[in-house]
Amino acid sequence: MCRRMSQRRGESVAIDGFRALSGGSISEVWLVDLLPDGQVVAKINADDFQPAFELESQGLAELRAIGAIRVPEPLAVERVNNRVLFISEAIGRGDHPPDFFRRFGQQLASLHRRSQRDPTSRFGYRADNYLGSAPQPNGWCDDWPTFVAKHRLGFQIDWARQQSIGSRDLFPLVQSVIKRLPAMLAEASEPPVLLHGDLWSGNYLCDSDGQPVILDPAVYYGHREAELGMLLWMGNCPNEFYEAYNKCWPLRSGWRERAEVYTLYHQLNHLNLFGAGYLSCCVATARRLLR
Repeated sequence: MCRRMSQRRGESVAIDGFRALSGGSISEVWLVDLLPDGQVVAKINADDFQPAFELESQGLAELRAIGAIRVPEPLAVERVNNRVLFISEAIGRGDHPPDFFRRFGQQLASLHRRSQRDPTSRFGYRADNYLGSAPQPNGWCDDWPTFVAKHRLGFQIDWARQQSIGSRDLFPLVQSVIKRLPAMLAEASEPPVLLHGDLWSGNYLCDSDGQPVILDPAVYYGHREAELGMLLWMGNCPNEFYEAYNKCWPLRSGWRERAEVYTLYHQLNHLNLFGAGYLSCCVATARRLLR
């Protein structure tokens, strides 16, 4: 970590101290103390990671603009020698109050509802981005089943084939799911909303005021049920969260079953990134969807 950051909101600032933060599996993550006072979070990676940091910064800014839930402010993306830094607001953490998950469910529903586009809008995003360290294609599609088939399940299963990761069962099972997507997703047809895109227990926290905060997004405009696929798998959210979401903006009947389509997407991504340890859960989820 260098002793000076060249820019923060256009001004040179000096570093008083820094310490590593946990959770940095892709980038180094540091809490940086600034002079004369203040703190920021700095993520550091190789200089070829700059596009990913720039896309993350754009995603945070777009989520913040909705004003429904707290999101760290992105401050700068800059190169230092052969490294790139992404600097963002530091948010103090607090203990979960008893109503934390109720607030979280309400605010996530509000984020989705406030960002909903008109019924003629397409699904996707203005740029491809990253889900963790994995490429996430976001090309615009006129309908949601086509988007999921092409840019979510189809992309992941093609990547698994290229890496020779999978099994004789997995590939035909996922292809069968893809073929059934128009029928599976028809009952929940809705206009797109702005999604965080990678919402799990490591990407939300409780601030010092007891309010939910979401971070590390992989944003795009999609069906709001897609947000729940990762949360159901790795979100550690109690039923109170889902009840609060439904009270604020009711989900259509069968949403838990349809959400497994999006759980499968994230499981396939883990398979591609981390290997065969995720194969059994991919196969099990695909089989459940085909019952």
